[in-house]
Amino acid sequence: MTTLASNVIDKDGHLVLESAEPSSDGDDAILSTILTDDFTSSLAVPCISTTPTSCSEVFTSTGFLQPLKMHYPLAQQSATMLWRGLRAFPEKMLIRENFPPFIHPLQHCPTLPEPLAVCMRIAQIFASRSMDIEPFLWRTIESEQKRFLEEVHNYPEDDLLAAMQAHLIYIIMCVVGEAKHSQNWNQTMLLTFEALCDQLKKMQFEPFYRDESINPSLSWDEWRSAESRRRTACVWFLMSRIVAVKSHSHYCTITDNFRMLPLPAPKAQWEAQSEIAWAQALEAGHPNMSTIGHLLDAHQLPSDPGNMQRLDYWYARVDNLGMLLNIAICII
Repeated sequence: MTTLASNVIDKDGHLVLESAEPSSDGDDAILSTILTDDFTSSLAVPCISTTPTSCSEVFTSTGFLQPLKMHYPLAQQSATMLWRGLRAFPEKMLIRENFPPFIHPLQHCPTLPEPLAVCMRIAQIFASRSMDIEPFLWRTIESEQKRFLEEVHNYPEDDLLAAMQAHLIYIIMCVVGEAKHSQNWNQTMLLTFEALCDQLKKMQFEPFYRDESINPSLSWDEWRSAESRRRTACVWFLMSRIVAVKSHSHYCTITDNFRMLPLPAPKAQWEAQSEIAWAQALEAGHPNMSTIGHLLDAHQLPSDPGNMQRLDYWYARVDNLGMLLNIAICII
């Protein structure tokens, strides 16, 4: 049975990129019984075609939830920095006001959606984990994963998105915790994320995210939901740059055609604690770059006066998620 490498993350927090053991647990047979026809293509995000470098020359996949092996020093350094930012997300779940920048704290609401409330409790266990309690931690996460699959067709839209966000935190926990799970276990974690994503798209009768500049939201509540989906897609995109989230010929399509993936909104809009504050932040100005493709193009020629101005505007207004996307430019 395949296991995660025991030294995926070293004691100093660096990303250690090495191969997993060969698989012997019949992944293809398991996939044929779990996957549905709705999932097509691959979870691996294709390499941006603005340079002649192919994806296989940038990184190599080693197995489900394994770090991707970078072939260039700059890409390795960027991957390590990006992972440092992402691995802090479970810790950020400890305090509602400090949630990861893709999960809205909903401070104006008396309660959180249940999947996020449970995730906060699991984050407390994760933060204080020890060898004797780790089996309980992983059993608890597995129980939540199974519950998500059981309830996926019963969740209202807000709870479905919350379940998807919580499950993304659990996936990060699996990599951070250096858990020696079978490839089947890791596979099921990814397939659960896909199932939640697929159901949310079916409920919306639209793509997982929409570009705010093309389809503006009509209210703060609508905007929060749309922005949360955009940010969740951005985090999944970032994960796909440094961790193997392949599923043979199947995938969650939220990062398909990632050049068109919308950039996160300015920090002032995202952190607004009332509809009035949000409206004021909205009136303060609209971003001059709206997609990851725009950000990549600006970084291709940063000395160009127009690009320099666009990047200055972007850096002045982004939050931590925007900064992580800047780091990821080197490994796209």
